[in-house]
Amino acid sequence: MKGTVPNCMQSLVIHRFGESQWKRSLAAAGLAASTDYSAQADVDDGEVLALIRGIGEANSLAPAEVMQAFGKYWSSVYAPVIYQSFYEAPKSTREFLLGLDAMHIALTRILKDVQLPRFTYEWQGENHLVMHYRSIRNMVGLMPGMVTGLGIHFGDAPKVWLEGNAVHIVFNESPAAPAPL
Repeated sequence: MKGTVPNCMQSLVIHRFGESQWKRSLAAAGLAASTDYSAQADVDDGEVLALIRGIGEANSLAPAEVMQAFGKYWSSVYAPVIYQSFYEAPKSTREFLLGLDAMHIALTRILKDVQLPRFTYEWQGENHLVMHYRSIRNMVGLMPGMVTGLGIHFGDAPKVWLEGNAVHIVFNESPAAPAPL
């Protein structure tokens, strides 16, 4: 996994809880307080999972809550800045998600040795999309937060839930008020 993921985790924890809680999160994950990640660094998946557990322990959150908060922050705050070009064309969460697999294909051409999840799509009605998640990482638990974060970014508040590796999204085509991070 690339260093952008733990960098985003650091940004989220500092934004929500403060610098001292990031240090506590690192300690709870069994990492040195001086641990720093470059965006292009390869980070072991186990270390990222340890960070999720450490953030949860240091901030009294369940791992699922950490994953939800991370996903929301990634899609609504962090990724729109570092991947700005991918956020320019889509005008809704629906448009963004329908281009996500193609985006991941493009990124794997640019970023060598990156293994991003892939998606296939299935419609179960006009506004009900099922994205079938495929990845060696099995981090599908990040997807509800990411979709929620896209809804914050685009202001369209889709409903999202998981059934195994199937990410169900029901789109609400009317704009919604942004949810707090």
